[in-house]
Amino acid sequence: MQSPSRRAVIAGLALGFLPLAARAATDLRLMVITADDCHESAAFRREVMHAPGASAAARMAPMFEQPLDAPWPDGLAIGRMPRVTPSFLLLANGIEIDRFEGYSDPASFDARLRHVLDRAVAGG
Repeated sequence: MQSPSRRAVIAGLALGFLPLAARAATDLRLMVITADDCHESAAFRREVMHAPGASAAARMAPMFEQPLDAPWPDGLAIGRMPRVTPSFLLLANGIEIDRFEGYSDPASFDARLRHVLDRAVAGG
């Protein structure tokens, strides 16, 4: 598994909380960190990621899957490597601005996603 460079991690820590004005022009995406041997990752894929009809929150930050043990995208800046799968990293132009970990059910996921999106819009 490739890990983000130390410089990328530091950039993620330093730039992780973008000012509100900068967020207005950002590309928000939700990186979903999964593992093949994780039952919760499989449930998330089945119940949310591949289910028809994304919620309004999910449409605000389109999801993409990142297997924990696969090469990571270039230019990504995150605060720390995920230790739990699934983990959900909210990215603004490739820079982590928030995260939450674990999955239990679609309603709880949607509530947690709305919470991180609300925090992002409010400025941290």
